[in-house]
Amino acid sequence: MNPTFPADRKWLHREARYNNENLRTGFLWVGYNFSTGKKWVQWLRVGLVAEHTKAFQTVLQIQRGILVGSSHKKWEFTTYEFNAGWTDPTVVLEAGISF
Repeated sequence: MNPTFPADRKWLHREARYNNENLRTGFLWVGYNFSTGKKWVQWLRVGLVAEHTKAFQTVLQIQRGILVGSSHKKWEFTTYEFNAGWTDPTVVLEAGISF
């Protein structure tokens, strides 16, 4: 179980996660929200991602990639692809529900 607690205010995105990289570990993240258009941004997310994960064994210090996600009502689905073009790619699939 990996609970995620997001908090958005205008352009600022904050996020806290528990058990993200290992059991009983915490994770804090701050980012920038932006959108374009009106029809697709309500349910579609596309972005660039970068992370430094100690638990992941790779020659790279920072994992880089893209994300594509969608939302429907309370459900969210996101796919991350890290390191494509640098080393063997890693794919992370994420599903969530908002209460």
